[in-house]
Amino acid sequence: MRFLTLHLRGATPQSRRTYEGWPERHAQRAFDYLAESERPPRSSRKAREQYASKLMAFNFLNQLLTTAQT
Repeated sequence: MRFLTLHLRGATPQSRRTYEGWPERHAQRAFDYLAESERPPRSSRKAREQYASKLMAFNFLNQLLTTAQT
């Protein structure tokens, strides 16, 4: 537990770089697991809106789980 709190959210320069890359990498992986029919299309404004809403939901759950485990 102490290790996690010392390094969580970039307490050191190396852990900050690791932390900043982690959400982006896992957000993309989360979209890869969605069924093809649920993935937002790759063009148009509506697609960007769908992608943003799904990404916001993923980020919320990610933060909630991280907070709950500390």
